Amino acid sequence: MITQKVSLWGTALGVHLPPDIAQQVGLEEGAIISICVEGHNIVLAPAHPKYTLDELFKAAGPTSQADEWHWGPAIGEEHW
Repeated sequence: MITQKVSLWGTALGVHLPPDIAQQVGLEEGAIISICVEGHNIVLAPAHPKYTLDELFKAAGPTSQADEWHWGPAIGEEHW
């Protein structure tokens, strides 16, 4: 366990995260974290952003699409 001193940063309180701790959870400068309170504990965790479908497809291009796959002849009412 590592202890750190809480410091005043402007009008907010701040704590330095040691590099070893940040690396263990994959935090880098500029990362977004979520902060919540559970009981008497403050929990910091890497935030997982919610993307819209448009944002997810923005980076898609011809090279990110799979080729067609031939699954064999139609067996039921499929139309090829």
